[in-house]
Amino acid sequence: MCANLSAANQEVLAYATEMFDRSEYSTLPSVGSATCFKSVKSNTQYRLVRIADPSSELADQFCSLMEESFTPEECDTRETVAQMIRSASDPNAFSHAFYQGVLNDKGQMVAILNWDLLPTGKRSDGRQDGVISIGFIVTTPVERNHRLTLPLYSAMLRLGVEDAEKRGIDLRFVLAETVSTAEGHFQKALGLRRLYVTLEGSRPSVRVFHEMEYLQPPLDFTDEGEAADGAGFVAEHLMLRGFGPEIQTISSSSLMSAVHGIYKAYAGLGATGNPVRKDEILLQGLDRVQASLMDQAIVHLISQSVRNEMQEQGILFEEHVEADKD
Repeated sequence: MCANLSAANQEVLAYATEMFDRSEYSTLPSVGSATCFKSVKSNTQYRLVRIADPSSELADQFCSLMEESFTPEECDTRETVAQMIRSASDPNAFSHAFYQGVLNDKGQMVAILNWDLLPTGKRSDGRQDGVISIGFIVTTPVERNHRLTLPLYSAMLRLGVEDAEKRGIDLRFVLAETVSTAEGHFQKALGLRRLYVTLEGSRPSVRVFHEMEYLQPPLDFTDEGEAADGAGFVAEHLMLRGFGPEIQTISSSSLMSAVHGIYKAYAGLGATGNPVRKDEILLQGLDRVQASLMDQAIVHLISQSVRNEMQEQGILFEEHVEADKD
């Protein structure tokens, strides 16, 4: 870890440390580049490894567990995974995607994690702002009672800080594209919350909070630049948390800068035969997401429990119901 972290990245590292301290795990000496930890309860030892070779047995195990866990529309193709793993070794690449597997002490892959570190804009001091964008975390049924998420997310944030410092990036947010059933998980594990703008109700005394209508971009494209079959836009809930003092709001411009970063990473997926058409399709999605903010300058981060309290006070919520799929 770099000795002289920026103030922003120090905040992220402090949160990562606090998160690990809440877990039921203890650290072990690293093995090569692998992060190692042990369950205090079961004494099971785990290694979190980054997959660097798309043709390796580890990559095959990763893809098999991913394909078992998601529908084809939600799932990266094996070609996409290989493409992203290769591009992550390029220090000049925009997207530095991490594809990681968790091995138990028998060498079995029992969990997988995918996330990305994305720059969102250069500042006058020469550094960039950036976000960690979580793709997914999956654990096998046998491991779900072992509460692996906290040590995994802690390791993700630590690795994110390390990569960010190498690239001159200050981490501002961590965010995730989620379905409705995953809200409780991301809220509890990472403090992520859904995003809303305020609108005028039918009466001056009525407040309405309208959720951002996020769309996950296509995961694959054809040679013609069109979204591949079964790989169109997918409605998702976008959830976010900031670092440092817990933020309650974010400017719509900062939020859309993060969304642009996500879409730019997706633009690198699939065939490259017609990048102009691919960009046109992605721009259509961005325009729809931007429009859902209703020209409001401020976006509110609101958890499920707070929404329930607000609704009891007569405050109305317009949810992104298209994303409420099973």
